[in-house]
Amino acid sequence: MATTMKKISVPLINRLGLSTAKTLVPFYIRQFSLTPHHSVKRIEVTNKDKQTIIEGKPISLDKDKELTVRKIQAPTKCPLCEFQDKFTHRDVLVLQQFLSPDGRILPRHVTGVCFTMQWKLQNILYQSYSAGLLPNYKPILPVHEKPSDYDKSYRWRENNVYYEDFSTESSL
Repeated sequence: MATTMKKISVPLINRLGLSTAKTLVPFYIRQFSLTPHHSVKRIEVTNKDKQTIIEGKPISLDKDKELTVRKIQAPTKCPLCEFQDKFTHRDVLVLQQFLSPDGRILPRHVTGVCFTMQWKLQNILYQSYSAGLLPNYKPILPVHEKPSDYDKSYRWRENNVYYEDFSTESSL
């Protein structure tokens, strides 16, 4: 994904109500470009004798049959509301998309989920942490501190935790 950066001028910063005296780092607007449709590839697997050949062949698209992005059918326009009944603490690959690199849950304005699904997402992430399905992020210790003081709060994660499928349902 190619990105280009444009520097924002000082009058524009002042019109936005931002102070230039407090900011030492210049503001930048990031422009994203999407992947064009003609670079879509189909994976083909062929078996010849004792060899398996896996190829990615480009798909030729007609203007009449262009691929479209799936639209969200939920009334709240939340990407997770359509899957709320099928969403459990065992879906680790889906849950990792809502975590920052240091293990924190991303806020709603970043993920784009509704309030109800953000609440359910926090509960499901807590369950997957306690079940040991997601990695354990311990805090970095200060220089002259004992590790035994900080390990007490993470000791409960050593135990195996099992949840039933109905445990994520709520009255909301």
